[in-house]
Amino acid sequence: MMRSATVSKLVFFVVALLISSVCAALRGQVSDGTYTSPLNNFSVPVHRGLDGRMWAVEDQGDENRGTVAFGEPFGGFESIFYLRLSAETLKIQNDPEKQRANLKRFLSDGAMPNLFKPTSPGANVLHEEHIDAGDRNAYFAIVDLPGLSTIFKGRDTKRGLLIFVKDAFIYMLSTGENPGLLDLQQPPKPLDKLRESERQRLLLLKSRITFK
Repeated sequence: MMRSATVSKLVFFVVALLISSVCAALRGQVSDGTYTSPLNNFSVPVHRGLDGRMWAVEDQGDENRGTVAFGEPFGGFESIFYLRLSAETLKIQNDPEKQRANLKRFLSDGAMPNLFKPTSPGANVLHEEHIDAGDRNAYFAIVDLPGLSTIFKGRDTKRGLLIFVKDAFIYMLSTGENPGLLDLQQPPKPLDKLRESERQRLLLLKSRITFK
């Protein structure tokens, strides 16, 4: 079972990536436009903006866990969080029902109270469901994070999440948009449209990742 205490150890990784304005040296590597994690468990191409420049990349991690965030000045945001699983937890993956319960528990008992609420006390889940992510079962959610925009501090943002297990790691992909200079006065996207757009973005992000 995934313990909340385990996830809580990663809070400082995610917080640092969301609110820090200081660029630290990467632990992973970017070569030929592709980011490779420091544990060499995955690689992913880095987006380029309209000007041809790569999105900014920041990461944190140790020998068992980490996160990498990609962002651009106009509000585009993606992140990949990963955690090495124990042998006991890996056994759960052979039982579909236990696997589904574990993915849901990772969000409700781990990510929400230990990752999101410490930085956004009003954080809440707007939508959640199990989905077929092609080659495996995954857990999809939309979370509301009041005051956690990475572009304009104090403004609200929403994130799409996709949680799944691949080999010896559990992953949580995150996508979303921050309020940009041109759309601060625009009404928020309806939940049904937000749900569909973030689902597609998350599945596209997953398809770009090469797992090793």
